[in-house]
Amino acid sequence: MDKIKIGKLNLLDIVIIVLLILCVAFAIFKFMPKNNTISGEEQSNTFSYTIRVEGISSTSSDMIKVGDNIYDKVTNTQIGTITDLKIEPALGIIEDLDGKYIKAEMPNKIDVEITAKTEGKVQNGEYIANGLIRILVGQTKEVKTKYWMASGFVTEVNS
Repeated sequence: MDKIKIGKLNLLDIVIIVLLILCVAFAIFKFMPKNNTISGEEQSNTFSYTIRVEGISSTSSDMIKVGDNIYDKVTNTQIGTITDLKIEPALGIIEDLDGKYIKAEMPNKIDVEITAKTEGKVQNGEYIANGLIRILVGQTKEVKTKYWMASGFVTEVNS
């Protein structure tokens, strides 16, 4: 069988050159740093958010610590590390001895505000923790740490 020649190159030489070009293009696409702007809006590698959990048992305060990793309960994906913790007595509507309803501290209940910092991205106004979990103000979020889990709502997100 005769070799197909184009000028001084044969078909095998052309195939090898095309494969080399494709490999170099793939390596450049995969390993070169990407531009940090999309449509003129900045991206970030970290952001923080606050989750408020209301009316949980007061014994839970011993199970939540600054520095603990926090996970999305549904997907078991880490969504940050606790950087700040505010614990206050839980308030609720209770009936007093006269039959009136009043706002007062609920016995053995606390409210917790957890501030967490996470790796993720901020893109076009969306906050995405760990590349997977969307964090939105007002969103109900089921979270857990190593020893504790609860459901709360996101009150604040900062880049």
